Amino acid sequence: MTNIRKYILAILISLLCCTIYAFEGGIPFIQHSDSIFGAYSVAIKDLNTSGLSIIGVAKMNGTKTSLLWNVSRKDTIATSFTSNWFGKEDNIIDYSEQTKKADSLCIFTHTMGINKKDESIMNSHLYIGKDYNNTVANLLSIKNNTEEPLVEYMVYDKILNASARRMVESFLAIKYGISLNQENPTDYINAKGDIIWDGRNNKSYNEDIAGIGRDDNTLLNKKRGSSIKSPLSPIVSTSQDLSDGMYLMWSHNGESPRRRIWSLSPTGEWDNTPCNFQFKIGGEENLPFLEKDEIYTMLIDSSGIGEFDTSSTISYPCQYIDSENIVFSNIKIPTSQSHFTISKRELTDEEKENPYQYIFVHPSPSIDGHIFVECRLWEITPIKVEIYNVVGQPIFNGYFSDSNYYNVKATLPASGTYVIIVKIEEQVLTYKVVRI
Repeated sequence: MTNIRKYILAILISLLCCTIYAFEGGIPFIQHSDSIFGAYSVAIKDLNTSGLSIIGVAKMNGTKTSLLWNVSRKDTIATSFTSNWFGKEDNIIDYSEQTKKADSLCIFTHTMGINKKDESIMNSHLYIGKDYNNTVANLLSIKNNTEEPLVEYMVYDKILNASARRMVESFLAIKYGISLNQENPTDYINAKGDIIWDGRNNKSYNEDIAGIGRDDNTLLNKKRGSSIKSPLSPIVSTSQDLSDGMYLMWSHNGESPRRRIWSLSPTGEWDNTPCNFQFKIGGEENLPFLEKDEIYTMLIDSSGIGEFDTSSTISYPCQYIDSENIVFSNIKIPTSQSHFTISKRELTDEEKENPYQYIFVHPSPSIDGHIFVECRLWEITPIKVEIYNVVGQPIFNGYFSDSNYYNVKATLPASGTYVIIVKIEEQVLTYKVVRI
């Protein structure tokens, strides 16, 4: 009976530990907050540990760290930043998806050794996200204020080794689109310790590193991502379900927008999972506006060397979201390392004569009366869609502009035959649709 009680007690203790410890970056932590209001306080002696590591993301709104860190001067405390503060103004990053001054985010790491024989240390507290003015009792205080808030942090009751730190830093870097410092080639690794972005292999492509992916050990399931450093960086997304260990990382060579080449590093069971790449156009920091009779294309080179030879390169035309945003849809990324660049070309004479890539009217016949007029053009071109019944009465009349792709929905009110007229510049196309 005693052994059974011990066994049950062991299980209860194990369950209790599970509620205290959780995983982030693949490493168990004792405290976590992904809210700027997440405060934490603990007595050092209650931790029963010989060291602490605090890793997180902070928003830097000044050229220095100002008073964000209020750390007692102890030889055992070290502070480092694994990403640089970029210091760009608000108007340079104008993606609606990005937070104001998001390019000021930094990943930080505090490590602190604890000498249990030092009574002043053991009687002190760790304060995060709180103001604490008793300097006698305060060993370490990380303040959280409205000017430079802590975005997310984890507290570990040990000094993490370099590999463990890199797991956590990589997780945060991918989650927030922050580039780890590449003054020395630095890998991104997942929670299993596998390299998902190789710093040495990408030494010539180490700018604006970002990624999407799934890691069940960290609960990361990011299907839309971009780098916060540069507005020229694409917003990459996929609608496909990702399996554990699937990552797609990208980075570029630092050249100007017209000469920029990107490296693509897929890992796991990527298997040509289709992605969308969205770019902003217009302005010095983005792709320039096109002249008339020009289109953007995305060139994918699967050779691994980025020379864009015709034998290993596939070209994809762009689709306009609006006059300032383009997207390359359903791009199938090769399963090995590849490269891409955004190029422009002039339309051929045949394309100029036929402004549309395709037009579909579907379904036909329609059972419920709903139909779609789907049209993709070579350039941003307005279209007009008209629908008439068999006696010539107008059913629908719509004018659409500012894109090269339209998917117009209309409703046929009753059973019968209808005529659809699509006008593109001087061309008039006619289709017949039946509602049964």
